[in-house]
Order: sequence, then C-alpha cells, then structure tokens
Amino acid sequence: MSHLDLIWLTALVLVAGALLWMAALILLRLRRARVGRRRALERREIMDALLGLLAGDDTATARLAPFVARPRLMGEIVVEFRSLVRGDDHERVQHELRRLGLPAALSERVAKGSKAGRLASLEALSALGGPEAEAVLQAALRQADADVRLAALKGLVDAGATIDLARMLDDLVAGAFGHSRLIAEIIRGTAARDALPSIAALERTDLDGFARALLIDGLGASGDYRAIPRLLEAARDRDFEARAAVARAAGQLMHPALQPALAILLEDPAWPVRASAGEAVGQAGFTTLADPLARLLEDPQWWVRFRAAEALCRLGASGAAHLKRAGMSGNPLASHTAELAIAEARAA
Repeated sequence: MSHLDLIWLTALVLVAGALLWMAALILLRLRRARVGRRRALERREIMDALLGLLAGDDTATARLAPFVARPRLMGEIVVEFRSLVRGDDHERVQHELRRLGLPAALSERVAKGSKAGRLASLEALSALGGPEAEAVLQAALRQADADVRLAALKGLVDAGATIDLARMLDDLVAGAFGHSRLIAEIIRGTAARDALPSIAALERTDLDGFARALLIDGLGASGDYRAIPRLLEAARDRDFEARAAVARAAGQLMHPALQPALAILLEDPAWPVRASAGEAVGQAGFTTLADPLARLLEDPQWWVRFRAAEALCRLGASGAAHLKRAGMSGNPLASHTAELAIAEARAA
C-alpha cells in the first residue's frame, strides 16, 4: 500500500469515527429529551393526583399507586408539594401516601442506590413524617457517607425529632461534616431547644472553638438562664470564636449576671470579640457598662468603633452624653465616630 493510499484510509477512518461520534451524541440527546418529556408528564400526573386527594377525587389513590415503585420521583414531588399545602390538607396527603407504602419504598432507596437518590429519599421521608420515616432517618445516621448522615440529621430536625447531640458532636470532632452552614444551623437549633445537654457538652475538652461557639449561640437563643454559669466561664475561653459567642448570648439573654463577662469581653485582645461585646451591651441595655463601651470609640478597628457608637445610641441619655463628650474630644477616631453616630441618630 502506497503512502497516498494510507493517508486516504486514515482520513476515511477519522471521518467515519467522527460521524459515529456525532450520531451517538444525537441519539443520546434524543433519548434524554424523550426521558425528560416522559418525566415531566409523570410529574404532572402525580401532582394532579395529589391535588385530587385534596379535592376528594376517589380515583386519586389508584392513580398514585403505580408511582410508589418510583420512590425518587415521588420523593422529589412530595418535597415540592409540601411547600404548597399546610395543616389538615398536608396531613391528609401524608396519611394517604403512608397508606400506599411510600415510606417503605423510600427506605429501600435510602439503603441502596445512588447518592443523589438517597439524599432525595431522606428529604421526602422528612416531609412524610411518622414513626416509620423517623426510624429510617435515625438508621441513616449510621451510614458511612457524611452527606447522607447530614441529610438525615436535617430531616430529623425538620420533622421535630429528638437529636442525639453527643453523637452529632462526635462526628463534628472527627471532621465528618467540616464547618458547613447546615451543621451549624442544626447544632444551634438543637442547643436552643434543649439547653441542658448543651451546657453539659461545653465541658468536653475535645471540642474546638467552632463547636463551642455553636453551642453557646444556641444557649443564647434558648433563653435558659441555667446556662449563665457556663457562659461566665466561657468568657475566658481560649478561642476567640467562643468568646464572641458568649458576647452574643449575653446580648440575647439580657441577664444582669452576665455584665461582668461583657466587661471582660469589651477589653478582649481579639477585635471581633470586642465588637460583639459592644453590640451586646447596647442590645441588653446595660447602662452600667457605658464607660468601658465609650472607650471603644478610640479602638483602632473601625467595626469595633461603629458597634460601640451604635450601642451607645441605644443606651439613652447615658449613651448620648458619652457620644457628645467623644465628639468634643481631641481624639480624631472617637470624635469622628461619635459625630457619625449622632448624625445617623438624628436622621433616624
């Protein structure tokens, strides 16, 4: 075979390969479009049947029954439908779906299947509620995948179930969840609902500043004054995140017993802590701390000065007097900050 024949043959092979590749892409796109149309039609059928349940359609249950074998699709629509109905209507739909055996189908999908399918099924189980769904969510906490465990935690929280705070903190210490926003919300919410386990958890020595700050934030939101002794101790925590959380909690609890802690935190070496403490003094209305708060008007950090001035505005006559004196002082930082705060207060 000559060199010219070899070149022609190579070109023909490349052209044939390109045509086959293009044909495969076209077929794949057609298949996806067909699957998408079928899925959209099935979603519409399920949604119509769910609405039929609310309207008293006797055929709605029979129309839903074939789709129980499609737990991921049903799960996605159940979650979407939850945002559309409330109260007795929602409970009626949940009851009918549980009667059809959807929780059992979803639990099988959680035990085996793709990760995306397991996550969608867990969310749907949370929407369905009931003892069977809660049992599956609790069992999912033992799965190896951290994302699945986190989805199960969220589902239990959304369903109002009890969360094992100690186990959740163990996973956090092990680095399973990282410092995600979702786990932060779950821990804060759990601590806010039940203060005593969180108070006890603060005695753990293996928690980092992030975890302790989450617990302290939750205690502040709980409104439980039994947390005050632990908060006073945490005001000298080694991590500034936890100390800043103590300041935020003091601003929420507004208990006079926390004033000594705020007095310490107003002079903290970490500027985020000083800023949080200044804001908390104004939020709680602790006029006895007006003097150390006014000293923050000379702080080298702008955000600390701003929070201090804002807090002084909230302390009434006492705070206004400090702002006025700062405005007439020779310190450029304090006078400028005070003038801005007074101007904003007058504009408001």
